[in-house]
Formats: sequence, structure tokens, C-alpha cells
Amino acid sequence: MRFLEASEFRRVGGTRDITVSVRVIAATNRDLAKRSGRGRFREDLYYRLNVIPIRIPPLRDRKEDMKPFVERFVAHFNREFRKRIQGFVPAAVEMMANYHWPGNVRQLRNAIERAVLLTDHEWLTIDDLPSEIREPRASAPPGAKALPGDAYRLRPRVWVSTSSSASSSAGRSSARAATARAPPDCWE
Repeated sequence: MRFLEASEFRRVGGTRDITVSVRVIAATNRDLAKRSGRGRFREDLYYRLNVIPIRIPPLRDRKEDMKPFVERFVAHFNREFRKRIQGFVPAAVEMMANYHWPGNVRQLRNAIERAVLLTDHEWLTIDDLPSEIREPRASAPPGAKALPGDAYRLRPRVWVSTSSSASSSAGRSSARAATARAPPDCWE
């Protein structure tokens, strides 16, 4: 407590006080005011820490922040795993936007890490998402949206553009004639 109040501390077994210049940033997902009022958190510590409170709503309440997080995490894991993932197909983006994210940004990061690590194609699809996102449990909070059952059958594995001659070809030649293209912008 003295450290927070006076910016001084004494090492265990030490004989002199050490002065430091630091700022303490503490984060929690608990309501510390209520917890201190109920005796579950030290009230004096609460008032020492509560200098400039910054309240950040959970990810499920700020869907507009998903795009920059997803782009950053895909780029980060592309570098880490030496991959060239372009992003997510629209159906996967919609599924992520409708998910309630109880684990907030950490859960989103872990889901993207898993998807990038395990995929073998250029675009991440619904199949690349963890099962808890693909198949949300009944524990979703009130107001959470669920995708219609048909959405699971509309999973594109590869986004391709083919010419009429290529589509009439059979077997491997049609696959070679197809040209990869980016899915439409799905963040707007």
C-alpha cells in the first residue's frame, strides 16, 4: 500500500527505502466498487487504484472494433506461422460478428491463431473457426443473434471466378481454369 501511496518500497531483508517513478495500470472484468462495498475487495486499495478509471465495453458491445482486431491478428499470425492468409470469407465474418465473445479480445485472438495455424487455404472459412463459435451453446446472452441453419451449408472452400469455357470443362482442367479472387468486402 505504501508503494502505491508514496512510490517507495523496501526489499525483503533490505535496510533502506527505494523510491521509484511508476504508473500502475490495473485491469479487471469485475466491478470493484461493488466488491469493495461488499467487503470482497479492499476499499483502501480500490481508492488508491481508482485514479483514472477507463471503462471499455466488452467486444460483443462494440462490433465495429472487430475488423481492426481481425486484420491485426491475421497479419500477426501470418508472420508468426509464415503463412499468406488473405482474411475471412463473408459467411465467417458474419458468424464472428454474431457471436457473443464471452472471452472478449483474448478469445478472438485465440480463435484467429487457431484458424491461421490449422488452415491450408488462402481464405479462412466457417470450417476454420472453433466449434464454440460455429455451434454456439444455449448459454448465449439475451439478444445474441443466431445464424439460420442453412448458413452452415453455404460454406465456400475456395472463392473462384470461372469463365463459361472453364465451367464446361471437366475434372482437374476446370480447377486449373478457375482464377482465385478476393471475396467481397464483408466488413461494411
